[in-house]
Amino acid sequence: VSLIEKLDLESELWKKMVIPQNEKYPDHFSGIFGFCKPNNVGFVNKFMHDNYVGKPGFELNFFWSGMPNDDGNYILFMLANQPVLDKGSIELTKVNQSSKTPGPEILITFNDPGTRLWSEITKRNIGSSIIITLDNRVLQAPRVMAEITEGKAMITGNFSLQDLNLMKSLIENATLPLDFITVNN
Repeated sequence: VSLIEKLDLESELWKKMVIPQNEKYPDHFSGIFGFCKPNNVGFVNKFMHDNYVGKPGFELNFFWSGMPNDDGNYILFMLANQPVLDKGSIELTKVNQSSKTPGPEILITFNDPGTRLWSEITKRNIGSSIIITLDNRVLQAPRVMAEITEGKAMITGNFSLQDLNLMKSLIENATLPLDFITVNN
């Protein structure tokens, strides 16, 4: 039984969110549960925590996107897995002006144990997303296209250089958690 089948379809949640209801969603390859306008995020958080988080049969974690999408909605991700990599696996973070993408990027270089683990994780998750969270907010949810053996990860997107420098500072902040979470086992 999927989470969608367990949810009360008459609940207020369905009125505050757009939850795609076709065979692809919630997409078990991307972890996307649904979409929500900024003014409804507080309600959805409270509703999910009061009714589902930590309850028997709902061993899930919910994470919001760090920024709204192009439609002005925040994306709610639903994940059952624990982080597979964390900040302790990172050797270096660097902001670059990319020659391969139109804007700047953050390049994350993993230490030796992190490089080996990253290679295994990407090999096992080809076609699925790996959710990158910072302080329990989704920074990115890239789909793995191939095994990555060189121990690097890039965060790209519609970010300014100032946004990425701030993100780099937050990643390097010792107290904020940075986690890589797989969507599939």
